[in-house]
Amino acid sequence: MREGLDSLLQSYVDSGLLPVVSVRIWRKGVACYAFDAGFMHPGQPVRTDAIYRICSLSKLITAVAMMQLVEKGKLSLKDPVYRYLPSFARRRILQQDPSGKVRLAKEKRPCLVEHLLTMTSGIPNYDLNTEATPDGFGYLYKQLRYRENTSHPMTTYEMAWRIGLLPGYCHPGEHFVYGIGLTVGAAIVELIAGQRFGEYVRTHIFEPMGMRDTDFWVPPSKRERLCDFFGAEGEPLNRPTEMRHFSKPTLEDGSDGLVSTADDMMRFGRMLQNGIGIDGRQVLSSRTLQVMARNRMNILQRREIGRIPIL
Repeated sequence: MREGLDSLLQSYVDSGLLPVVSVRIWRKGVACYAFDAGFMHPGQPVRTDAIYRICSLSKLITAVAMMQLVEKGKLSLKDPVYRYLPSFARRRILQQDPSGKVRLAKEKRPCLVEHLLTMTSGIPNYDLNTEATPDGFGYLYKQLRYRENTSHPMTTYEMAWRIGLLPGYCHPGEHFVYGIGLTVGAAIVELIAGQRFGEYVRTHIFEPMGMRDTDFWVPPSKRERLCDFFGAEGEPLNRPTEMRHFSKPTLEDGSDGLVSTADDMMRFGRMLQNGIGIDGRQVLSSRTLQVMARNRMNILQRREIGRIPIL
């Protein structure tokens, strides 16, 4: 079976379907399979300790951070977001009638913490598909990141505050909209914990689980281990978005900002089974894990999950 799996994964690289593959499997608490193939950079074979930009997997870590605060009674899933970010108090929702006319309407209900966690807040993604939205709406969200690579980037809190000033894509709780609600969640963690989001996740999640290579940036001593970020045709991309991990960021984005390794993410996945880190420290209780696993979406919202665009 191992040889067959090796062959299958290697074929993804050999065919050009994927530039790099890194797989880890644990079974009953024991590491039983590891496989790495492809190239970190053109002509350089991938290392077993390669560091990857984990993009939206950052959202899972932010969700755990928020649920830790829920577990401690410092945050409630039913808290309105405006309790922490007043910019959400007067939030408006974009509405378009059959004729295409656009107007802004008052929210039917406030955006709650649980809406951020379930992607039902109406907050879209940075790269919102503008073809399906009125002119200018998607542009507003794209512009949230324009300062990221300037000499005066936004903080995590400022980014979340600005999201509250923008119109929502739908009323909170009505539809599943894949977006950056966990960027707002990271700012809420900062406010409650009284420390930067990166410091919180490092001391409360990464260190207890032995995730030594997971962070918002890659220090010079680890730079050679950072894998290229590849485009659809397998070409390395060196856009400003990819270069941001070469220095400590001002914006620690809870939706899309972390780097990690296959082994670190395996440790994180194992913790989600029982809440216990690799050194035996409790990261989440079994009760909290049950709350996280409970379905909170209706039939319509579950159908909408399948519409997430693959860019």
